[in-house]
Amino acid sequence: MKIIDTHCHLDDVALALHLRENIELWKEAGLSYFFLPGICAKNWNRILNLSHQFPEIKAGLGIHPLFIEEHDLHDLEQLKNLLKLEKVSFIGEIGLDFFTSRLLQKEQEDFFTQQLKLAQQCKKPVILHVRSGHNEVLKIIKDNNFTQRGIVHAYSGTQEEAKRYLDLGFKLGLGGTLTRPNAHKLQSIAQNLPLDSFVLETDAPDMPPYKYTHPNTPNNIVVVWNKLAELRSCSLEEVADVSTRAVMEIFPHEFF
Repeated sequence: MKIIDTHCHLDDVALALHLRENIELWKEAGLSYFFLPGICAKNWNRILNLSHQFPEIKAGLGIHPLFIEEHDLHDLEQLKNLLKLEKVSFIGEIGLDFFTSRLLQKEQEDFFTQQLKLAQQCKKPVILHVRSGHNEVLKIIKDNNFTQRGIVHAYSGTQEEAKRYLDLGFKLGLGGTLTRPNAHKLQSIAQNLPLDSFVLETDAPDMPPYKYTHPNTPNNIVVVWNKLAELRSCSLEEVADVSTRAVMEIFPHEFF
């Protein structure tokens, strides 16, 4: 059985030490690939270097909505140039985050829209970061006729919003939050939507499963994997097979 961690920050200092040995250990636990998203311009080269060193790492570049104050239009131009020069699997993580404030709503929406257009031009899928902004993200995706699909990382919306993402060709990322006893809404979504709606992730070194401590590691994807199988009353083999095929559906050029 093989599984793909569709969201982990292996460039983080908490995980970068002894990374070669750890990747081998994580592969023994059942992991086959690691999707490594960018959050700001200053870590793009580090991510690209890791993807050059490790064929198991799929690199993404993007400007996270919570870091847009550190960026300007020159960074978007740099991103465009890197996409021409480097093998990048996706654009991300990008999106909107209004969880604590909407003070920078216009700026977030502008950066998100520009990166979405760039992904469309380059024919790259996206990995979305969305908190308290699902309606706005869905509207921007539709208004820009985005067709390259992607993953909604750490899904936190309603079941109705989930269906709207699925209709647009997106998959929903499930991580450590799924294992929390009070995650009733997310667990209900995981039970009620088709199994191929979901892909697995850890967001390591953040968002550890319930009762696990920081730093989270890709190895803990096994906990999420087990929880989804339990909620669906199906085997680990079925979850592994369906979720892996769901990833390959979004990223066909990476695997075929």
